[in-house]
Amino acid sequence: MDAERIRRILSDVRDEGRILLSEPESLDVLRGAGVPVVPTERAADPGEAAAAAERVGLPVVLKIVSADLPHKTEAGAVIAGLKTPEEVKRAAAEMDSRVRALRPEAGLQGFAVQPMAEGVETLASVTADPLFGPILAFGLGGVWVEVLEDVALRVAPVGPDDVDEMLGEIKGRKLLDGFRGGPSADRDALRETLLRLSDLACTFADDIAEAEINPLFTGPGGVLAADGLVRLHEARTEGEGDAR
Repeated sequence: MDAERIRRILSDVRDEGRILLSEPESLDVLRGAGVPVVPTERAADPGEAAAAAERVGLPVVLKIVSADLPHKTEAGAVIAGLKTPEEVKRAAAEMDSRVRALRPEAGLQGFAVQPMAEGVETLASVTADPLFGPILAFGLGGVWVEVLEDVALRVAPVGPDDVDEMLGEIKGRKLLDGFRGGPSADRDALRETLLRLSDLACTFADDIAEAEINPLFTGPGGVLAADGLVRLHEARTEGEGDAR
């Protein structure tokens, strides 16, 4: 873990008076924790987004960058499967106009461009509980986490045996084993990622209130975090105890 790098990111966010990190900032924190992250390029405008798409490799996912839009899909701030630079440029311009109309109060900082990832969409997260401290969660990701609510929980820190139990508890575990001829997940990579997320939450328990990866693409070649959300604890005022 690159603790110093993570500490700098969190400090910069605090200095700006924020507790919610943008997606690129969140992915940087996860990368610093040793979590494999989908290559991501920033772009200031639609033209730069088109050029970035050619560099990362088409087809791509295009996203608005904003710390004020933690749930980008609901705001229409994510488009996947863009196959040409022209599509990317056009989609970026349309997305910017749409999001500004829907969420005029949101501060927009350009675009993030990522290559399409493959694998089973899973979710991994840690959330600070006022009584127990960091709670690690794992389950199916994407829209399935809301539809099926298929999530295994453990109090962090966790060990390899705890993670293996979590992987075996979810109802969708067959998808990790190559359901109906599909590719099986790299359980070693998945286990290591959950352990690193647990370590991140425990190391920065006084700072991080929530860290979520959704989706965490899981396949035979490893895992990749495609979207991240990190939220800090509310700032404490002098004389207060732990804000958690």
